[in-house]
Amino acid sequence: MSEKKATEERFTTAGWLFLCITLAILVGPSIYLARKITYEETPWIGVVGTGVILAAVTAGLITWAANSALQYRAARRRLAAKKKGKRK
Repeated sequence: MSEKKATEERFTTAGWLFLCITLAILVGPSIYLARKITYEETPWIGVVGTGVILAAVTAGLITWAANSALQYRAARRRLAAKKKGKRK
């Protein structure tokens, strides 16, 4: 497999690493938001759990959007290459 093709395939999906990095970035702000929207008497484990779940859902949505954009670009690139091949 050529190096160019390997690089192209590497950036056609945002995988688990991207999800984990996004999750790590969003945990702090999500816990803060969870603290603001819960009652004062809520135990800290409930606040942290709510924040982590909120961060996980948000990270999943961001990863899904990134994957959709990358897959769309890859499909457009394949279509352009296919059209270019037909013209010759």
